[in-house]
Amino acid sequence: MSKLFKLMLEAILSPEKIVKDTLIDKKTEVNQAEINTKNRFFVNQDGSIALNPNNEDVQKAFAANIEKFRSIRKG
Repeated sequence: MSKLFKLMLEAILSPEKIVKDTLIDKKTEVNQAEINTKNRFFVNQDGSIALNPNNEDVQKAFAANIEKFRSIRKG
């Protein structure tokens, strides 16, 4: 119980240490993700998968899908 109490006190008295580390990690993740144009997908730490909008193949496929939907809508 004392470990939990000590951990809670540390979090209350020095939240900048916790928040600072979290923000730094997220900023570097975003920068690395923006630079990467080779991979089609990103796998986040929580296991979710996202398309890489900077990849040329993904951009072409997205544009083709938009054109297909436009033709269906007009048709």
